[in-house]
Amino acid sequence: MVNGGNAYSVPYADHIIDIATDSSNLLRASESVPFVTMVLHGYTNYSGSAINMEGDVQKTLLKAIETGSSLYFTLCYQNTTALKESDEYNKYYSVSYEIWKDDMIKYYELINEALADVQAFKVVDHQFLEGKFNANEEGFDEDAGYVVESGSIVSVEYENGTKFIVNYNSFPVIVSAGEGETVEVDALSFVKIEG
Repeated sequence: MVNGGNAYSVPYADHIIDIATDSSNLLRASESVPFVTMVLHGYTNYSGSAINMEGDVQKTLLKAIETGSSLYFTLCYQNTTALKESDEYNKYYSVSYEIWKDDMIKYYELINEALADVQAFKVVDHQFLEGKFNANEEGFDEDAGYVVESGSIVSVEYENGTKFIVNYNSFPVIVSAGEGETVEVDALSFVKIEG
């Protein structure tokens, strides 16, 4: 197992943790393409940063779906108070196993159900999609609404034909699923389309 690693360590690692799943999000970057995870998927196991150390757990879960990443946690079973009182280790403020146990199980089941059947397959396509958002409270009207173009809707396809559409917006969207079909994706959620 390696933390981050580099190209030299990949052939020797069974697991890579804390791999970059997002860009630096600097001002000049228009979109975030998960190039490293697209290259590695199907060849080795990897995960992004520890989910319990992230500020936005839901976004981290969606990134795991987009990148095909496993989840990992940084946890402590005892002496969490001692960590909080330490100047060096107080950054581990959210590591109590007792607090995270139920959420770990829930998140694992969500990711496993979504990604279990694509783990051995390569990513063959990654696209940013346009979608429609309709503020009409009675529901969607496909001919009306606002076009969402910000790169906050992503499609990822695997070589077995399975596709995920991930919606990072805080509102539901309608997007094209191909072949003249549309699909509604809930806010901060994803849809899996079997190949």
